[in-house]
Amino acid sequence: MNYLFLIKQIVFISLGLVLLYFIVNLISATESPKNNNIQISIKDIDIKSSNSINDAPKDFKFKNVNNAFAYKVVGARIGQSNQSVIVQDKKNKNKTYVLYVGDKLNNVYEVIEINETYVTFKSPEGNISIKNEIHK
Repeated sequence: MNYLFLIKQIVFISLGLVLLYFIVNLISATESPKNNNIQISIKDIDIKSSNSINDAPKDFKFKNVNNAFAYKVVGARIGQSNQSVIVQDKKNKNKTYVLYVGDKLNNVYEVIEINETYVTFKSPEGNISIKNEIHK
């Protein structure tokens, strides 16, 4: 009988200590912080976006597409992110390529810009722009 009374006392004391711990934490959480000297400064950030062909530098010249570049645009996804273009080989119409900005076509032509007007590739000879007739 004494053991049962002792076990009850231990359980009640343990529950009382846990309850006291939660009450103290609740009271301390509602108090205001003592260090109110937090200062946050935000600097102005100037972000310039060049999403259109009209924003190209004045000295930028488009190179005419020559016969060596034998691909045509058959699809494009235009937007702020994940822009892609689908090009088809003019010689072998069974070959199509899905390219993102930065991808290389046959390790020669790198996609540098995709917009509603042109798809621009960078090659060792210079920039090549193909008219994007998908988005008229």
